[in-house]
This record gives sequence, structure tokens and C-alpha cells, in this order.
Amino acid sequence: MDEIFIRSQIRRILEKKQELPVKNDSKDKGKDKKKKEEFGYGKKIITSVRGRPPAGLSQRAKKDPNGLLAALRVGAVSGETMIDNIESLLSQAVEGLPEMEDAFSDVDVIENMYGKEGVLVTSGDISSSQGARFIKETLLAARNAGRLMMSQDIRVDVIPRGVIVYASKDGRIKWFDRPDKFK
Repeated sequence: MDEIFIRSQIRRILEKKQELPVKNDSKDKGKDKKKKEEFGYGKKIITSVRGRPPAGLSQRAKKDPNGLLAALRVGAVSGETMIDNIESLLSQAVEGLPEMEDAFSDVDVIENMYGKEGVLVTSGDISSSQGARFIKETLLAARNAGRLMMSQDIRVDVIPRGVIVYASKDGRIKWFDRPDKFK
């Protein structure tokens, strides 16, 4: 299958929205101002891939995270550490639909040369940069739905073998950086 077809199929699945009843309450009229979300350690998901995520995907990760995860057939996330939870989440997302299995091939926990653990998602019929955008939005949906508890910031990067997801304090330390680079 070609990459354009795979991308369009994944977008079709991820952008499907279930019609939700609209509640019109007169009490909420004065609450139109949105509060800015406060960020601290353990709340950011950062990627080095430039460009916007596919149309509609980012909004769905924010406004309907449970619907997005249901479309990907992601259930409960299990694991002892944050990396194990991420591996469980991404394994379910990749194995849940045939289109995702075509786009990504494997999900494994690996270590870099400094002993830092990360989750490697090997790209299949989709480019690693497009894959990184989809993975970031999946992680955002899981965080927003309360299924992924983050103790540290998460970084999503493209490496030669695919897409790597790992913990990165303040998002500055990259996969191949020495752990003491910013001390």
C-alpha cells in the first residue's frame, strides 16, 4: 500500500466523530472565556517534527479524547512505569486496526547508549515524521482522557529506526544527548 492511502485511511478513522448531544445551559453563557492550561513537569508532550498535525486530529485529541482512543480501540493502559504505560498504549493503538498495522510495524521498549529507556515505534508504510505526529496526538488524547499519567514530560522524536517516545525533563534533552548535557 502506498503512504498516501494509509495516511488517508488513518485520518478517516481518527477524524470520525460520534454525534454528541449539545447541552445548552443558560448558566454557561458567562463562561465563554477559556482558561489557559498551566503546564509544569509531567504535562508536556513535545515533538521535534515540524508542521501541523493532520487536519482535525489535534482538535479531536483535545475535545474528544475518549472518542479518539475508542476509534483506535485502545482500552485500559497497564504497566509499572510511565514507559511501560506508553508501550501498552501504543501497542494497543497499533494493533487495534488494520490501517494502523500497515502504518506501523512494531512497538518495543529500548535503551539508548546512556541507559535511557524509550518506546520505539517502527514505521511501516508511513513516513516516520507523519508517524510521529499521529503518535503525539494519540499520547495527548490518552493524557487528556486520564489514561496516561505522566510523571515527566514526554518527547516524541524521529530516529533512523522509526519514532522514539521517551521521558525528557522540560523537553530539552533529546534521545542521543548525554544525560548531564543541561546541568
